[in-house]
This record gives sequence, structure tokens and C-alpha cells, in this order.
Amino acid sequence: MYKELAEAVEQFLQDVTPESLEKEIWELIRKSPDPDGGIDAYRLIRHFLGQPGLNNIQTGWAYQRIRPVFKQLFEHIPSLYYFTGD
Repeated sequence: MYKELAEAVEQFLQDVTPESLEKEIWELIRKSPDPDGGIDAYRLIRHFLGQPGLNNIQTGWAYQRIRPVFKQLFEHIPSLYYFTGD
């Protein structure tokens, strides 16, 4: 499973741009059940990898690899804010 997941993460990291990230996030916000419009990082990961069935351990594994790129890309998207709770 992790080989396929690693490949999906690598493909995402090669393809993602600030523009594509912003577009997808605004789409998720529009569909969000959260009245405040926030999006959980795990939901983002599952959405961007196209794997909604990932368990929390798999999602956390992918998130650790994608997180630095998310933080960099969010710096180029003034309409969004990347909040970390750690």
C-alpha cells in the first residue's frame, strides 16, 4: 500500500501549483460541512490524492511528506491561510 501511496504523493508534488491548489481548496470550502469554512488537513490530503478511503495512519504518512509543500504554496495564495495547530 505504501508504495502506491508514495507514488501518488510524488505525482501530486510534481503536479501541484499555487493556482491548482487554490482552485481545489475553494471548491472544498464551498462543499464544506464546517460552517466556518475550514478544511481539515487530512481531508485535503485525501482529496488531492484522490483516495478518500485512506485511514488516518496512511493519511498522516502522506501529510508529513506533503506538508512542507503546502506551506510554501500557501505563501503564494493571499486569499487563503494555512493554520497549523502544532
